Amino acid sequence: MAVATVLSLLMVSGSAQAAARCVGRTGMLYYDKGYPYSVTLHGFQVTLQTARVGSNGNPNGGGAARAIIHPGSSYRYRAGDIISIDRSISALSPSSNPWSTDDIHRFGGWDYCESTLHSPDSIRTTTVDGYHHAVRVCFRRSGSVQCSNSWYSDAG
Repeated sequence: MAVATVLSLLMVSGSAQAAARCVGRTGMLYYDKGYPYSVTLHGFQVTLQTARVGSNGNPNGGGAARAIIHPGSSYRYRAGDIISIDRSISALSPSSNPWSTDDIHRFGGWDYCESTLHSPDSIRTTTVDGYHHAVRVCFRRSGSVQCSNSWYSDAG
């Protein structure tokens, strides 16, 4: 399991807009993006997943992405835990290298989709439409938010 050495630690994100980017797509197969997009936050592996559709396994089916606490991370539920996925406000070109949080700030900031966890079984966000937008994972515990500093962008 890879551990991110650079984390963006935020108490409040002034750039974030209302959590209006949740789109709730169903019927897609999701795949872990892996390091550097999936990281250890508050001691748990939080994974960025993107959808693949079609017989050719088209990556990021229409831009669908979600955050999930990896089942192998021995997650221990705590009331008030919140998992989220941030999404750049501006459209960005796909990149084989991750975008940084500084990049996303320069391009207008981000909004987000979050899910308050209610049991050890509710471990993922609703999907966001990440088509031509960069996305990253975050986890809030006891009021403290930790986020990956690596943003993934794929045209779908």
